[in-house]
Amino acid sequence: MLRILSIFPCLLCLASAAPLPLGQGPSATMVEDTPARTTVNAIPDGRNQGPAGDLPLAVLRIDWLNNEPTPKDFEVTVTDKQKVITTTYRQGATGITRTLLATPEIIFLHFVADQPGAISFKTTLGSPRDGTTAVQNRNELTWTSARAPAMKAYARVIPFESDVETEGDSIVLRGEGECMVIFSFTRLDDAAKPLSGTWKRLAAALDPGAEHPDPVKIWQTILAHGGAP
Repeated sequence: MLRILSIFPCLLCLASAAPLPLGQGPSATMVEDTPARTTVNAIPDGRNQGPAGDLPLAVLRIDWLNNEPTPKDFEVTVTDKQKVITTTYRQGATGITRTLLATPEIIFLHFVADQPGAISFKTTLGSPRDGTTAVQNRNELTWTSARAPAMKAYARVIPFESDVETEGDSIVLRGEGECMVIFSFTRLDDAAKPLSGTWKRLAAALDPGAEHPDPVKIWQTILAHGGAP
């Protein structure tokens, strides 16, 4: 069942989530969160347009690699005011929380477990449209459409303690306790503010002057402001 954020201040979906709208600003996303997979579909301008308007611009996919023991008590909560989707569940004795938060320019995905090393996943960025995906700097993914001018999407996997590895056109993170993924997209890239510089601009704004930006500080600032940049 479709959930409309602007109508209900808080919604609770049990077991798994049907596609949920998430957005703040001119763009929007549709999110589907299940025990095995988290999928974020980028919708430019917040609506379908053009001959391929029924297709998302880009799709960020998180495949969860650790599903043993079977996740239990899987609950998805949607909060209208802050444009936040929160998923909680238990895996054995471990509690895990997934938070998806929309700002006008970036979708944040934050994952945390109450036991160390409990989070493992594979991140893929692609699209049903023609285009190419590339891995950059080991922990960044870019997708560029084949059309001109090219539509683009960007994702960065940010572990708080461990490191990532690449697997083809995907990024894999294993054995982490807390991490973040940022996702942004555009119909037309701005040369003065390119999508590829998303993380650098975010770090400069929220942890200025830091040689190694603190992802904990950045996430806590974004969360405290309810998605406001």
